[in-house]
Amino acid sequence: MWLLQACDSTPPADPVAIARLIDGGEAATASIELKNQLQVKPDQAQLRFLLGRALLELGEVPAAEIELRRALSLGLPEATVGPQLARALLAQQRYKQLTEDFANTSYADASATAEMNTLVATAFRQQGNLTEAEQAVASALTHKPDHVPAQLMQASLKAARGHEPQALAMVSAVIRKEPENLQAWVLQGQLLYAQGDNSGAVDSFNRALRIRTDSVSAHAALIALHLAGADTTSAQRQWLAMQKALPNNPRTRLYEAKLALLRGDAKLARDITTELLRGGGGNVELLLLAGAAELTMKSPARAEALLSRAVGIAPQAEMPRLMLAQVLLHSGQYQAAIETLNPLMHRDPPPALAIPLLAQAKLMQGDAKTADQLFQRAAARQTGSNEITLAAARARVRLDPGEAGFEELRTLSRIDKGGDADLALISAHLARGQAPLALAAIDELARKKPEMVQVDELRGQVLLQQKKLEAAQREFERALQKNPQHYPAIAGLAGIELAQGKHAAAVARFEALRTQQPAHLQATLALAELQPETVEGVAAATKLLKEAIAAHPDLSAPRLALIELQLHSQDYKQAVATAQAAVVALPGEPALHDALGQALSANGEVQQAINTFGQLAGMTPSSAVPHLRVAELQMKKQDFAAARLAVRKALNAEPGAVAGLRLGAALAVRDKQLPQALAMAKEAQKRHPDDAAGFAMEGEVRVIMGDKPAAELALRQAVSKRDAAQAARQLHQLLLSDSRQAEAERFASSWLTRHPGDIPFLHHLAERALARENWSDAEQHYRRISEQRPLDAQALNNTAWLLVKQSKPGASDFAKRALKASPDNPAILNTLAQSYAHEGQLSKAIEVQRRAVSMAPEMGSLRLEMAKLYIASGDLALARDALGQLEKLKASPLAKAEARQLLAKLDSRH
Repeated sequence: MWLLQACDSTPPADPVAIARLIDGGEAATASIELKNQLQVKPDQAQLRFLLGRALLELGEVPAAEIELRRALSLGLPEATVGPQLARALLAQQRYKQLTEDFANTSYADASATAEMNTLVATAFRQQGNLTEAEQAVASALTHKPDHVPAQLMQASLKAARGHEPQALAMVSAVIRKEPENLQAWVLQGQLLYAQGDNSGAVDSFNRALRIRTDSVSAHAALIALHLAGADTTSAQRQWLAMQKALPNNPRTRLYEAKLALLRGDAKLARDITTELLRGGGGNVELLLLAGAAELTMKSPARAEALLSRAVGIAPQAEMPRLMLAQVLLHSGQYQAAIETLNPLMHRDPPPALAIPLLAQAKLMQGDAKTADQLFQRAAARQTGSNEITLAAARARVRLDPGEAGFEELRTLSRIDKGGDADLALISAHLARGQAPLALAAIDELARKKPEMVQVDELRGQVLLQQKKLEAAQREFERALQKNPQHYPAIAGLAGIELAQGKHAAAVARFEALRTQQPAHLQATLALAELQPETVEGVAAATKLLKEAIAAHPDLSAPRLALIELQLHSQDYKQAVATAQAAVVALPGEPALHDALGQALSANGEVQQAINTFGQLAGMTPSSAVPHLRVAELQMKKQDFAAARLAVRKALNAEPGAVAGLRLGAALAVRDKQLPQALAMAKEAQKRHPDDAAGFAMEGEVRVIMGDKPAAELALRQAVSKRDAAQAARQLHQLLLSDSRQAEAERFASSWLTRHPGDIPFLHHLAERALARENWSDAEQHYRRISEQRPLDAQALNNTAWLLVKQSKPGASDFAKRALKASPDNPAILNTLAQSYAHEGQLSKAIEVQRRAVSMAPEMGSLRLEMAKLYIASGDLALARDALGQLEKLKASPLAKAEARQLLAKLDSRH
């Protein structure tokens, strides 16, 4: 032992001397000394703390955090370690963790408290929360009024509020008091640069460097200033000075990568950023640069992963979301792009770039109307002659839908080389239903941007809307030639295959994409949606959606899809659990609160649902939806006074909301306040003159008032407006109720000529024909539906039933197609059994009917049909047994009466 001690010649460290080394800019020397000491005695808390400080100065932040946490665990007071640990979190841009861990922290030492409160203020400011930042600074100055870092943060917050002169005066006061304060000179440079005084900013940053040549913030500020002015030569010169002063600092390497990317050396930029990330770096600036390098190297999947990390670290920051949205748009992940942009759109005002990005996503999703509105909004926010001209052109198109406005847009699209004006023109044409003109605009965009995959995709979408499946298919395939993993083109081809009844081929497309990109969100959601409605299918869909949630914990879409699946499967308790977990994970997402309220309502927890919708109303004060949800629940509770109050709140939040006016009119009708209901319909017409809703509402009220001519007039106005499908069904029903059969048929024919894809109207016609026992007409309507929707199980099943009813051939083929679309459906199995019996295949019919009964043993109607098949086969004993069991079930009185008649006939045979 003595020999070992004698060999240890390392003298004990002097913490005070080491601290002076760190404060004097010799952190590298201090860190070497500290590491040597800690190899001998690793449990020295004070030395661990000093090593954490030294590593912080050297920019080795993750390692610094580890050392500081060790010092804390070894018993060093939190008042000593806490502020430095907060600095480490701040340097890693882990702002949310910093505020959660240290907000409202106070120590016995007033200086430590002021230092911590200032760091908390910095973190709040970085999250965009100026109010809480100001409160934290006020707390710091209350504890220590002369705390200079707090004074400087107060000045920075003044500037953020738009009070730059006052902020500069505050910084100048600090500099007069402490002329060697490095932070004050850097902040003064930043404020001068923000005011456009570039030379003054350069002087301030250089003064900071004279105080301390290895000031990371001063070097970085000068490089950023030169880059902002596109002066890469000065930026390179400043970086060389930074490299000399800070050769091993990660920030030096970061700017080396940035400059490499700017001069076109993306490979070097990628190599440097990969090295920095591997070394434990992970701040937002590094992740953004790494993402940009990957994009330049044409690695969008890697760029997406890096930018997603950046958004996760700084969810309030603009640039990570804007860059990620651009990547998602490029890869065709439009819904993910929309979700990424939504938090920015809730700001007042939203970032200018977010608006056209959201417009593009909406356009590519087929929502041309919203896209056009967003493009108009974007144009109003931009400056410059072209942008002003574009805004004016869009305004003219909106106010005067004549050819002149579109010609102005077309002219601008010929000038614009970037394609934004072309996208705006395409949106405007599609919003007006002008497919040929939209296709011409797409052709013009293709001429400018032949490599742009969205050109082929857009053309395919338009052709798909025109029911030109083969032409659309060619366009989507052309898009995949440019990018084999472009999801919208894959989805377009899968949609065509589904329309042709090729379910397995569509599934295979999404599975192939998932093989290449296992975490692909849209492919996973599509596969989940395509699972059959069986116990096994629901389990498979649930597994897929849980995988999507694990891969994309910050997106609401997979969580919403899982909640919807559980509600559809009537697993209400699990839907509530999923929604509650979703709200905890993403507390600021209104759609998840809405889903939780609906799940609670479905599970019978009405009051909890009402409370949840109340919280949603607080989150979305300008939305009528939460109040209307409450109104509907109050109506179910028969509390009509509360329902009326909720409707009033809805209309206060969103005056003129159609859904609010419609529900208010329904309550007025219930109260026999027909003039009030009519007034609400008129208000809807006034506020939404181009929409059918208000005129359809008037038609409903007029019918109740007994004024059919006025009702017909209102409904005929409605069917000439936008979104008139429901009004068309109402007008047709009104004509039938007035015994005007021929006129009703003429209207139906005319409507379907103009709206051949109106499936609900075809269902309406089929149901009316069924009610009149006009089997032939009903059959034709259902056949027409199944031609457009080959997987519409209801239409296929009803066609099969009608063929049996009319003793026509082909029933079993339709029933089998229906069963393929909805496996193990007892009603369809029953139809298939009847089809087999009709075709003389009695043994098959009995086999299928047994399966139907096993799937729904409590359905008395299935046992009645089972008994009839047994009677037809001559097996009277099994028939008696089936009829006897039916008596014990909760079957309809008609079914039981028929069962008794059959039993009586069987008994009479003996």
